[in-house]
Amino acid sequence: MFYQSKGKWEENTIKDLFLSFNSYNLRARISVMILLFAPGLTNLYLLVPEMKELSTTVITIIIVYSLCNTFIIFSRTLGPKAMRKCYPDLLPAQQYLLPSDTTLEKMTKDRYYRFFENKIEDFQVSSDDDEMKPMVETAVTWLIAKTRDVTQFSLINEENINFGTSYNLLGVKAYALGFAILNLGINIVSIVLKRKEILSLSYEVLISAAIITLLFIMIWCFIINKKLVKRCGK
Repeated sequence: MFYQSKGKWEENTIKDLFLSFNSYNLRARISVMILLFAPGLTNLYLLVPEMKELSTTVITIIIVYSLCNTFIIFSRTLGPKAMRKCYPDLLPAQQYLLPSDTTLEKMTKDRYYRFFENKIEDFQVSSDDDEMKPMVETAVTWLIAKTRDVTQFSLINEENINFGTSYNLLGVKAYALGFAILNLGINIVSIVLKRKEILSLSYEVLISAAIITLLFIMIWCFIINKKLVKRCGK
């Protein structure tokens, strides 16, 4: 009964703490930072038996929550930098509205132009890309401002979160890889200490921790990249 109550209490505590963030912060920023620290948290729970105690778990939750608030600001710096590396000039929506871009068919693009002419003061259509750049930048900025209602524009909100998550992941990739490699080193050292009979943990636990850490390294190496950001951006 105690362990059931403990598990329920932890679940409710985590839920109450993290639901205080809005959906964008929770999914596009907090989840990114949790993934960054996941190898270390996994190692703590597998290699340090005291981490399974209620008091230690509560302290860990509070620390992680506090760090998440800090990392929201941290990701706002690194994420946009990563996005600008993927899109040094224009975002996809802006690029598609340029006269020379052929992603959209002409009739569709003309329909968008007419829409913006009716909605945005001083919006003018030109056949020259350089002249249209400030226009399309203004148009997309206006669209973003007009579609912030997540209930009315739920699909846009969902794709915006996916895009934000992708470039935030890319922004912290170097830090995440370094942290994961550090944890893999800890796993290897732990296995060596076990062979010398210094550690009492089982080989199954130590090897499992090393494999999990290696999986995180593979995720950061082969899944998180510029291609992911560009696919989400489109």
